[in-house]
Amino acid sequence: MVRTIHKRTTPLGEAFDIVTAGTDQFLEGQEHVAQDILTRLTLILGEWFRNLNDGTNWFGAVFGKQTTNPEAEGEIKRRILETESVDLITKYEAKYDMKTRKYSAIVEVLTVFSAMPLELNINQPVSITAFIGGDNG
Repeated sequence: MVRTIHKRTTPLGEAFDIVTAGTDQFLEGQEHVAQDILTRLTLILGEWFRNLNDGTNWFGAVFGKQTTNPEAEGEIKRRILETESVDLITKYEAKYDMKTRKYSAIVEVLTVFSAMPLELNINQPVSITAFIGGDNG
């Protein structure tokens, strides 16, 4: 079910700096959710001084010495599902190379903004590209 929710955020550039120029001053809908997921995944556990318990446990649960694939996937899925406006993960295909310690995943999520899935391509070091289809407003 698509709900009408009006939330917006300032877009971030490739270096995670706030973009203040251009015609699109704010992100809304699916684009807003994609940026929220990106921001949540790039925050490393213990990095934010206001809440040391917030963040993705990249060094323990994802790239830890005794880490298993289900544990790594569980950490990333948890961070995505706890993102505001995300309803459901509909697709999750991950690859993890133990030798290079590179993690990548294709993720599709349903959001409160659209019945069309939001597709994310996650690569660690984290960079996410989003395919936003359907109604994103």
